[in-house]
Amino acid sequence: MTTLNIRCGTCRKAVHPTSGLLWADLTDLPKPPDVAPARWRIAHYECAPEMGASAYSIELTRAATYSELLWWTAHLSEKSWLEDTTWMSCMQLTAETGVMDFGPGWADLGSLSTDVGGDLPW
Repeated sequence: MTTLNIRCGTCRKAVHPTSGLLWADLTDLPKPPDVAPARWRIAHYECAPEMGASAYSIELTRAATYSELLWWTAHLSEKSWLEDTTWMSCMQLTAETGVMDFGPGWADLGSLSTDVGGDLPW
């Protein structure tokens, strides 16, 4: 299976699946009157902040292809909090662009590029 192009939301460089993770901090789940969903993020291990016990994280080695993301979508759909996160929007962007990039401007399709700057190490 083809590995997706993955970009770190912190340093904006390519992330090899063995060197990063994606996560959402569930303490960021919306609470009334908040309406903004908890964001999913991608980072190199060295770029990721220290995560508390409320973070739900997925190693990129388990989520770097379309079929793996489909499996995770089915798995996460059983979680009561999924609809209060950006997971579905992130999956739609990944499907439309071929790039996992949930960093700055992730919600604006016009700001994303499928070119990761030639810095993919594989």
